Amino acid sequence: MTTSRMALAMAAALITMPGAQAETSLFPCGTGSFAPVRQPKVTREVAILQLFLFPLGGLFRDPLDGKPTTPVRFRVVDAAGADVPGALVAAIHRERGRYLAISKGASGQFALPHGEYDFNAVLPGRPIRWGTVAHTVAASPGSPVILRLSRSSTTGTAGAQALAGKAGQEITVGWQGERPPGSRIYFTRMGGKENNETPRAVDIAAGNGPFTVPLPPRPGRYRALMTLCAPEIKLAQWSVAVAKPYVRLEAPERVPAGQRFDVRVIESARLEGALVLDDPTEKRMDSRRMGEENDRSGYSFLTPVHAGPYRLKYEVDGEVVATRSITVTPVAFRLNVPERAGRNAVIIAEMPGIDPENLRFDVWTTGARPRRILSEVEASDLKIAGPPGRYEIRATDDGFHSRKTLARAIVTVE
Repeated sequence: MTTSRMALAMAAALITMPGAQAETSLFPCGTGSFAPVRQPKVTREVAILQLFLFPLGGLFRDPLDGKPTTPVRFRVVDAAGADVPGALVAAIHRERGRYLAISKGASGQFALPHGEYDFNAVLPGRPIRWGTVAHTVAASPGSPVILRLSRSSTTGTAGAQALAGKAGQEITVGWQGERPPGSRIYFTRMGGKENNETPRAVDIAAGNGPFTVPLPPRPGRYRALMTLCAPEIKLAQWSVAVAKPYVRLEAPERVPAGQRFDVRVIESARLEGALVLDDPTEKRMDSRRMGEENDRSGYSFLTPVHAGPYRLKYEVDGEVVATRSITVTPVAFRLNVPERAGRNAVIIAEMPGIDPENLRFDVWTTGARPRRILSEVEASDLKIAGPPGRYEIRATDDGFHSRKTLARAIVTVE
């Protein structure tokens, strides 16, 4: 459910304001991370690349850069029209779904690019008092944006201070009281990589009492922080222990080389990860993305053309949660080519059991000192322009980038 739909479930109509601004019945939150926009730092090395090699400016430029800006004044007032010190105000760009500025105080001013905005004002406390106004930023500054704290939300208590469950599992949070519209929970994984990982955000529907929330798909210890979205105000915090999920992979133990086989995933929760087939060196042979958009009844894989041990693994955020060994048994591949071919004429080459689109061919001379005259040629381009004589065609499978010879055949060019 989107944030707007969640807000609709609780919000009521507010007083309509005159002019270019109109008080709305929602607590707009959009879909972004709600971190204020900052221009990324361009290092000296990147600047040199931009100057001499290729223009990278577009990679670092915010879509709103270059738009004209206008100073916009605002005031936060109570029902009687008196200024409210201590309120937090965020200006959210509607199209981009994230805020561009934040301020604290009863009044202030933002310099904003032209466009459609939602101004949110929140006064922390119990109850939380809040209001929101839609406003168009144009060339003329106009009158100040008046943010009236005409709504209130009595935040509840968090109940138990620790949460636990298996990865991907939906658990119940024992919230007591009202859940304000625009609430979110951010799961941050604890440990060495904590500061390098983006917290996992989950929107919480407005309402009263306990609510359910899906745990992150990766096992570990987390800190869960419940906030209002923009401006962010802390509502509650928990420690969370996420246990390894139950996952079993069903697949045949032995499969002939170059053949397809089916994999079935049995799991305790619908995780968002990847099903990967790799070789003993962990080189990826094939993979399938997994998530709620996929049909989980089964996945089809193509075995490598070279026999040996392989591993099927289920990864979630880079962590392996289940594995299955697959043995690829050898197959005697046969390369079918005509005995004779005209000079510079297309040679029809086929290998039963191998997808023609994956095949590549090398052409070698024969004799005491063979040499390669063509490399990695597709079937449609397999032509020999050399002088009449005997040539050896070697077939490789490009689908797995192995560059190993699968089969050989001799053709005589006339």
